[in-house]
Amino acid sequence: MTTVLLVVAVLVAVLMLFVLIELRKGGGSGRTDDPNAVSAVISSMSERLTAIQEGVGAMKVLAEDFRGFEALIRDVNSRGAWGEVQLRQILEEVLAHGQWEENVETIPGTGKRVEFAIKFPGMNDQELVWLPVDSKFPLADYQRLLEAQKAGDADKAEESRKALENAIVKAAKDIREKYIAAPHTTEFGVLFLPTEGLYLEALRRTKVNDELSRLRIVLAGPTTFSALLNAFRLGFQTMAIEKRSSERVPDHGDAGDLLSAFYDGELRGIAD
Repeated sequence: MTTVLLVVAVLVAVLMLFVLIELRKGGGSGRTDDPNAVSAVISSMSERLTAIQEGVGAMKVLAEDFRGFEALIRDVNSRGAWGEVQLRQILEEVLAHGQWEENVETIPGTGKRVEFAIKFPGMNDQELVWLPVDSKFPLADYQRLLEAQKAGDADKAEESRKALENAIVKAAKDIREKYIAAPHTTEFGVLFLPTEGLYLEALRRTKVNDELSRLRIVLAGPTTFSALLNAFRLGFQTMAIEKRSSERVPDHGDAGDLLSAFYDGELRGIAD
């Protein structure tokens, strides 16, 4: 905000200089005592000051909005909510309603509810299985890393990287332990990181890749998650078309069996 005020002060000074020059010129009439010339210059200055005032007002609003957003993401609960909002938005954009649900108890009787879960067709007599999707936003560790990198502090940066990877691995373990149990769920889950920068930083960490591979947790940023959902959707549609045309499911192995029996809502959407 200090920078904004400084810019405004400079602009006002320039305008005053402009007024003095115009008055000295007599507003183009050649006379400094011409009332019309003076009035025209003052009117011009008033218009410019009004424009500056409007611009300052807009900048104040933006500054207040930014401070509000900064306070929002610094709060733990709000950061979690922000990740959930992004997840919901992507799910709504890519999948049809009814193909996913929110706050799902993926393992019956545990009372543990994952933020989101995608419906997959069940095997044999089972109606469906859930694919758990949970978000994580370790902002504090990520900010410390960025600050250390900016300051050129290699030791602090490495310390922050380790804290960041520990937070991500812990979140992956929570998904595995709380939300995944065949035959109620798929054998894997998705850990969603709400910013591309955080996602790319996590991918660089060998420990994160190794641990998540062992836990069978897929790491996804916004773009990766959208691509993953699109792959699911296309698979669902392809298998639904094959089922509709042949009235039987071709043998495509486990993946084909999982996708081919996707619930009737997909078939009805294609038929419509």
